[in-house]
Amino acid sequence: EETEKSEKLPPDRWTQKTLEGAKRVVSVLNDGVAQITFASAGAEAISPTQRVAASVDYLLAPAYEDYGSFEGRLETLSVHGRTRFNIFDPITGRPILCFFKEEKLEKAHSAFNQRALITGKVKYSRIGQPVSVIVDDIRVLVGGVKLSELQDTDITGGIESAKYVRSLSDAQ
Repeated sequence: EETEKSEKLPPDRWTQKTLEGAKRVVSVLNDGVAQITFASAGAEAISPTQRVAASVDYLLAPAYEDYGSFEGRLETLSVHGRTRFNIFDPITGRPILCFFKEEKLEKAHSAFNQRALITGKVKYSRIGQPVSVIVDDIRVLVGGVKLSELQDTDITGGIESAKYVRSLSDAQ
């Protein structure tokens, strides 16, 4: 049986949102609910325990650091306590908590509610999701193309992407 300190990671299809949802499901245990059981035809019934919540906390907590950059909309600027803002990932919509020194306040304020590139020391969870950033630099991004505008763009001329990439490497 796995413990909350297990190094075993959930399947890739289990996003941070899925893990947080699982934690919410088991949060009713010992709050007037003794047991939850999930069952379907042809599958073994399962009864999750509060260990699920402990495992989710373990998986989503900061686990390692690396230097990196994130692009997104700078929002939720706060100077209460520690100076910080959130940058919202344009793909997942999830906030990344960014801490910065007070001397960068004017730069953060001028980037507020704009698309920006944030660079610094990033803390990642065990599932590889960014948790927070100690900001070194804030750059406002001007122009660009929205991801939704690229989804219908055919850059391979109708060729399946794997075959297209193979043809590029074969041409060399």
